[in-house]
Formats: sequence, structure tokens, C-alpha cells
Amino acid sequence: MSSLSHESSANPFEPPGTGTADMARAPADAPLAEVDFQRLAAVLVQTRPWVRVMSVLLFLSCVPLGLLILIELARSVTGAKTPFEQGESFGNALAHGLMIAMLFFPARYLWLYARRIDEFAGSGRLTSLADALDAQRKYWKLVAILACVFVGLMLLIVAAGVMAVVMRQGA
Repeated sequence: MSSLSHESSANPFEPPGTGTADMARAPADAPLAEVDFQRLAAVLVQTRPWVRVMSVLLFLSCVPLGLLILIELARSVTGAKTPFEQGESFGNALAHGLMIAMLFFPARYLWLYARRIDEFAGSGRLTSLADALDAQRKYWKLVAILACVFVGLMLLIVAAGVMAVVMRQGA
């Protein structure tokens, strides 16, 4: 095991930096040169199990959605009686596909982040740390973009609903 592994306990799920001695090593506003690099590295390495757990959970949540897509597509081909029902099933399958994308790609970026943490834990090199932090940056960038897209879609749906109500009242 690397020298950057969890120092205070064999439990990788223990919250990082729970000891007051760790906090007293450098003031919060200390220049980078005075910060305890080993503590920073240990905190990053301690996040790895949580990153892996979230990545696996997101990947696993894609499976039932994939099954729903298959069911909806089969229903649109074989079970739908009218073109409207076929369109409804196809639309449901498309919506589930978008949900899979919203889960799969963040899971992929989290997996990459955990892998970069592994590389850093193995090498202890500053470039590996930068790679790990860059992977984390990419994850948060993707999550922010997906959140903006989601909010935009919700606003469009609400606007379409309001317009439908207004048009019905006017007719």
C-alpha cells in the first residue's frame, strides 16, 4: 500500500481530517508552500472509495432504464394499437435514453477521477495530483452543463403547459 493511504484508520470510509492535530498543522490561509502536502494527498486518497461507490451506483442505475427502453420499444412495435400509442412508447424510450446519458457520462467521469486518484496514490507525483484534480474539474463541468440543460428543458415544458392552457381557454 502507498505511503499516501489512510493514516489514521484502516477504515477507508472514515471522514477525512477528523483529528484536531491534522487541522493544526497549517493555518487555513497559509501559503501553498507551508501547507502539509501529505495531508492534502491523504484527504484526496480518502475520497477515492466514495467516488467509486457513486460511480458504480450511477452505472448500475443505467441498467433498469435500459430494460425500460427495450420494453417501450417492443411495445411500440408489437403492442401499440394506434399511431399515438406507438409515438408515446417511442417517446418514453427516448426519455429513458436521455436519462441514461445523464447518468452514464457523470459515472464515467467519476470512474476516471477515481482512476486518477489511484495513479496519484501510486506515484505521489504532483503531475498525478494535477491529473486527478483535472478529472474532478471535468466531472463538475459536465454536471453543471447537464443541470443547465435539465433546468432549460423544465422551463420549456412549463412554458408549453402554460401555452396549452391559455390556448384551450381562448378557443
